[in-house]
Amino acid sequence: MSLTGKYVDVALIIERVYRDYGFDLEIKYDEVIEWIWDVMSLIGAPQPLVDKITDGSDTMPEPIEIVNYRGELPNDVHSVYLARDYDSKMPMICKQSSFLKDMDQLYQRESQYTYTLNNNYIFTSFEEGQVEMHYKAFPTNSLGMPMVPDDIKFIMAVQAFIAERIGFRLFMQDKLGGPKYQKLEQDRAWYIGAAGTKAQIPSIDEMEGIKNRFLRLRTHVDLHSTSFVYSTVSERLILHNNIGR
Repeated sequence: MSLTGKYVDVALIIERVYRDYGFDLEIKYDEVIEWIWDVMSLIGAPQPLVDKITDGSDTMPEPIEIVNYRGELPNDVHSVYLARDYDSKMPMICKQSSFLKDMDQLYQRESQYTYTLNNNYIFTSFEEGQVEMHYKAFPTNSLGMPMVPDDIKFIMAVQAFIAERIGFRLFMQDKLGGPKYQKLEQDRAWYIGAAGTKAQIPSIDEMEGIKNRFLRLRTHVDLHSTSFVYSTVSERLILHNNIGR
């Protein structure tokens, strides 16, 4: 089964590390936060991340303000999925040219809006305006502390990674024997692999959407123009029987 979208607090992970490994030393929160970022990146699956859209609705970030052809990206961006002009909802195309000013006319045949990402900024083809961006972000609580998917494989992966990092420090200080550190390494590798596999398994509903995306009656080359709204909608074949008319 796929992930449920529920998360647990970092305090639970630290409590489990103390309980299961019996480390007789203080575990610092700032180090744990960095290690959680590391292990979630190593797992490398998008499911544990949360979807955010810069449209200003509910708890979502405000639209990205573009001034002089550039705007600052949100601080929690992990990966960008789609971007479009906030007012017109016109999808934007990410330019791949190494030279930012090149190929403007070519891209304008497909969309009047283009963008590139560089150095914490989005650079757009329009001088002023707003960008509505769909991106993936690390989940955090109200205090900005990282959250971990409420799944035993992810909990154990983060727990084992933290334990291995602590064990490596003790091993380098000659306070932990080689066989014990090897056990920590093995646990870390196994649980990170298990969490990565779990995150790749889609639910039944997700599999239905994947099936509808690829099993089409005709090829759709313009789904980007509607921000892929209809990409997972099943197509129907209606046959008209004209016999006898």
